[in-house]
Amino acid sequence: EPWTPYRMAAAMIEAGIPAEAIGLYPGATDVGAAILAGSGRSMIFGSAKTVEQYRGNPAVQVHGPGFSKILLGDDCVDHWEDYLDVMAESIAANSGRVCINCSAIYASRHTREIADALAERLGPLEVKPPDDPEAQLAAFTIPGAAKAIWEQIEGLLNTPGVSHATKAYGPRFVEGERCGWLRPVIAHCDSPDPEIARAEYMFPLTRPQKAAQEFSNQIRAVLPMARIILSPLLQIKFIKPTFDLNTFVGVIFTSANGVEAMVNCEIPKNMPCFAVGPKTAEKAENLGFVVTQSSGNADDLIALILSRPSFGRLLHISGEHTRGNIASRLEQAGQSCTHAIAYQQEALSLSPQALASFKRGKPVILPLFSPRTAQLLMAQDVPLEHSHMIALSEAVAEPFKDIKLSSLTVAEAPNSDAVLNNLISVFQFISSLEAPNGDT
Repeated sequence: EPWTPYRMAAAMIEAGIPAEAIGLYPGATDVGAAILAGSGRSMIFGSAKTVEQYRGNPAVQVHGPGFSKILLGDDCVDHWEDYLDVMAESIAANSGRVCINCSAIYASRHTREIADALAERLGPLEVKPPDDPEAQLAAFTIPGAAKAIWEQIEGLLNTPGVSHATKAYGPRFVEGERCGWLRPVIAHCDSPDPEIARAEYMFPLTRPQKAAQEFSNQIRAVLPMARIILSPLLQIKFIKPTFDLNTFVGVIFTSANGVEAMVNCEIPKNMPCFAVGPKTAEKAENLGFVVTQSSGNADDLIALILSRPSFGRLLHISGEHTRGNIASRLEQAGQSCTHAIAYQQEALSLSPQALASFKRGKPVILPLFSPRTAQLLMAQDVPLEHSHMIALSEAVAEPFKDIKLSSLTVAEAPNSDAVLNNLISVFQFISSLEAPNGDT
């Protein structure tokens, strides 16, 4: 987006830097890459993926997301008071929300004294209205976000080796009518090991490759800073249809893959179909079906079909692994229905990159879209205690309810848009812990 560099340029000009010394060149990533390649000395701010390609290049000073730290070496740590102003400003300036804010301070000694002094400086900061010129704390405008972040922080503060230096300065979470705030939190850690001192976040996606790529593109559109690992647990192989659609009065699709299996088939004009979820419905409509969409699970779909006047014979098109027994349940209710398998879902192993992300002991956001992928993930025997799981439905979440996870969220509706919305909320929630700065 062009507004951040525009504001930076405007601020530099207002600060006295000659306007002719500043160039603003909007464009895609190749524009920035060309400028950096032609510059003798440059500075870049961006996602981990963006800055990684310039790491080690002496001509480019890189600044990645949320990794800004302060190190007090043996040569200066005994005079830490001289740097207290710098430390406090680095933590709290701009509400602690930008990449260059300090998220951790490392020192070989005097760490508790440093934490107490910062707590005394930052702990008393109060919430003020956003139009107050003295306001120093920005609100969290997503409903429930501030509360959820505080509950996570509170849990991390109660782990061994961690103490809450700002506890004596009143509640840290402040709830408003339409938003919430977090007052600064200073945590003292006996070592760099506690999770509150060392968080990183990424996305291993466990969907069939095409679906994973589509969902990955959706994530990148709204969270360009996210690091995404594509690791499908299923490979879709389509089977040549052996049925004639002209012998049925309507079709049932419970997945987008079922629709794609029909791409090369002759679709009778104005053929009715029932589809679960907006994506499946959209794909079916694009093929020429007259779509009635069900927004729920198999039970909702069956109830929808049975609420309509009696149909002739329906055809449920799915993969070889499916749930809900839709055809047989409709038959039992008096609605003629045939089940046809149009594709196979072959199991795959997690990629080495995905396995490494689980084994590093760092937080991972993991969206899961089917009970089968949930079972396949369980069979991989990977450590999941640092995973923030987002499940499409209760059926997908079921295998993980007795497993130790960082969090388990069931999407508000069983479709990819709802999963994406939950993923964004979880990302914003834990990103505030990764780059806690003035808030943690």
